Amino acid sequence: QQQQQQQQEGCAERPVRVPWIRTLPEARKAFLAGKAWCDKALAYYQLDGHVSTHIEITQTVAGLYRCLAQFDDDIATMCKLHKRRIDLLDPIVEAISEQYYLNYVRALRYELGETLAEMFSLKAEGDRLAGLDQPPPAAINKRNELARKAIMQFRAFLHSYKDRDGKEPAKYDDDDLRIVLMSHLMIGQLYSKLYVADPTQKLANLKQSVSEYQFITGYAENNAEATEQCFAEELSICKQLVDIVPQQLEQLAMQYRL
Repeated sequence: QQQQQQQQEGCAERPVRVPWIRTLPEARKAFLAGKAWCDKALAYYQLDGHVSTHIEITQTVAGLYRCLAQFDDDIATMCKLHKRRIDLLDPIVEAISEQYYLNYVRALRYELGETLAEMFSLKAEGDRLAGLDQPPPAAINKRNELARKAIMQFRAFLHSYKDRDGKEPAKYDDDDLRIVLMSHLMIGQLYSKLYVADPTQKLANLKQSVSEYQFITGYAENNAEATEQCFAEELSICKQLVDIVPQQLEQLAMQYRL
């Protein structure tokens, strides 16, 4: 009955066999085919009236851009592809209600934060390959803007778990735990990588980083088994950073007499 209904709507679902994709031209060909089908589906499943389906198809299109970027080795092109992902997802998360579509809002916020952070990392890698220890001021502003927007999305994602009093849960569901802890880790890393000349601001950023790492290690102490199962490798890194970053803070304070 479901298949008959889909056929009547002109969108029958059926599996498609494709060969292994190994090269950029092959990936581009698959991308164009997949996007063409998604565009046809989106023409029918508009956001107004088909919210859930529209979001899921748009997430699929964003995933196509992400996969295509993995086959490209040109940083500028990769950033453009990730920017398309942001342009697709950001208007939706701003348009839908968190009250009624909480799981979708969380998924979109997290993916936006992840994408912005990836663009920030790619820009930094481009600077390294170009031998730039200090990018031009305009470039620094753009890179910092990416990092701050990523932090904003991760914070909005984490805020969705808080109760009416603004308190985070003492224990997260197993299905949510990894991306919650990863959000804290990403925020900590982004704060530590911001381009800052003012030593006082740099000190404040590092303190923010330590705070995020301490949240992760503190949560792990109270929920050891669950954390070890889904976040063991990252937890080990966080424990090291909790020891290392305070030493950097102390050295920075002594250097600039802060």
